[in-house]
Amino acid sequence: MNSRHLLLPLAVLTVSLTGCVHAGWSYKAVPDITMSRGDDPAATGPVLLRTEGAAAPQTPAALPPSKIDAQFRPPARQTVLVAQYKQDLGGYDTTLGKTLIVCLDGAPKPGEYWLTPDNAVLVTYSSYSAPSRERVNIVGSIKVLKVTGNHITAECAVRDTTEGDSSIFLDRPYDPVASSPPFALVGVHDFVITTPDDPTFDHASLRWVTR
Repeated sequence: MNSRHLLLPLAVLTVSLTGCVHAGWSYKAVPDITMSRGDDPAATGPVLLRTEGAAAPQTPAALPPSKIDAQFRPPARQTVLVAQYKQDLGGYDTTLGKTLIVCLDGAPKPGEYWLTPDNAVLVTYSSYSAPSRERVNIVGSIKVLKVTGNHITAECAVRDTTEGDSSIFLDRPYDPVASSPPFALVGVHDFVITTPDDPTFDHASLRWVTR
């Protein structure tokens, strides 16, 4: 058997494997929405973002402004940017997802925004790992370049500085999280403006609820 006969099965195998791989990014934005910044303090599970319904809490008239409790203060308007990476190597047991959620104050407008544990969270999940959140080690910035029509164009320089957890590989070497590289979001991206009921959020470990 010559080298051509040896290479052909390998080429067919390579094509077959690459043909089953589905990996890519999606970029969504929900602009200028009234919502509470905080979410469930737990370290696992989907991120919950609470929006305000028609019946927003009223400020007690009997109390001076300096004495009003924080729960009575009207929530600020924010713009939420969601960048999601999703991969599927051919079966449910190979699925992996990473979702970066960033909350910016006010309506979308050009400017530079630095990420902090208060305004950004990264959610990582797979077919074997429940959604886990990371806030402290998400560093970098997002620079909104322009807002046109239904797009927010932003230049991103974001990365996760969390060191790899060797225990995941030892306990679950088959888990895609064990071999996934650190999260990084770099370059200029167009975030498509949408609404909280966008069905893509259902697959990004993000839940919107109304108070």
